[in-house]
Amino acid sequence: MKDTPPHTTRNLAIVCGLATSILSAQGMAAGFALIEQSVSGMGTAYAGASALGEDATTVYFNPAGMTRLEGTQTSAGFHVIIPQAEFDNEGSSTATGVALTGNGGDAGETGVVPNLYVSHQYSEQLFFGLGINVPFGLSTHYDSDWAGRYHAIKSEVETININPSFAYKLNDWLSLGAGVNAQYVDAKLTNAVDFGLIMNPALSTTADGRSKVQGDDWAYGYNLGLLLNLGERTRIGAHYRSKLDYTVKGEVDFSNVPVQLQGTFTDANARSSVDLPWTLSLSLVHQFNTEWAVMADFTRTGWNDLQELRFEFDNGLDDGVTTLNWSNSNRYALGASYTPPGQWTFRAGVALDETPI
Repeated sequence: MKDTPPHTTRNLAIVCGLATSILSAQGMAAGFALIEQSVSGMGTAYAGASALGEDATTVYFNPAGMTRLEGTQTSAGFHVIIPQAEFDNEGSSTATGVALTGNGGDAGETGVVPNLYVSHQYSEQLFFGLGINVPFGLSTHYDSDWAGRYHAIKSEVETININPSFAYKLNDWLSLGAGVNAQYVDAKLTNAVDFGLIMNPALSTTADGRSKVQGDDWAYGYNLGLLLNLGERTRIGAHYRSKLDYTVKGEVDFSNVPVQLQGTFTDANARSSVDLPWTLSLSLVHQFNTEWAVMADFTRTGWNDLQELRFEFDNGLDDGVTTLNWSNSNRYALGASYTPPGQWTFRAGVALDETPI
């Protein structure tokens, strides 16, 4: 590690938890976004999701797809996600060269991701829907004495998205859809603080304390979709979901602070501006016959908007800044379904996430 002034080390120790939380979900930004929003779509790896319009989950993937649904339809489900996040320590050290030991174990924590959707046909042309789901989240929990404890120990980010929407069928070949998103985020981040290093570099790692940052906020956005019917067997869907601008407000709490630092490291209010990314999806579905169909999907996610995490504190501490330098990610998916007469539908799919960081 590079030599870092003590006051800089102090602030990084406070704020790096959120970056570690996001990165640790699957080792990439895509691990923080949850595409698991539909049980039916999982079978084809969500290929063709914005063009299928086969059940009420289309409220999330493309509200224009509601024009393919008759009457009132509902869909509810949940996904159990078991991430794995392991660290291999190959000689970590503090800013003063003190060796840090411990790999931290498997930090991935099992999460349950629920969803609920309702679609209602108001007339031959007008449709309404409501979706409630969890589009971002998961958590990590490392051992309290692991090598990276000054960056993160336990980090948890939870969201809930409420998405009323409508769709309008202009004619037999074109439908449009739109929705409003009210999304709540709650973050809890803990890490160790090397108070020994702050007091005297020779005491690094000998007087660890703990900081906990927690905060929440609501943000609002929109989503737009269209569905093109190219004949009776082929459909193209496009869907855009806007980014969400949060101002997360909460507090930072310190524990085990040495007496000589208690006047500086006081519990305080904290805030951070966070942008959760936009997404753009293009999908294709082609029905060869009554039994066989193929699907394809391309989704781009705007992680480029999340370039840094900056926390501001009202107790006089300098802003804490963590640089991310994330790039936009791409997801490609192909799928197929087979429905023999009077039988179950069989699905298969494969997806590739391309997420440069």
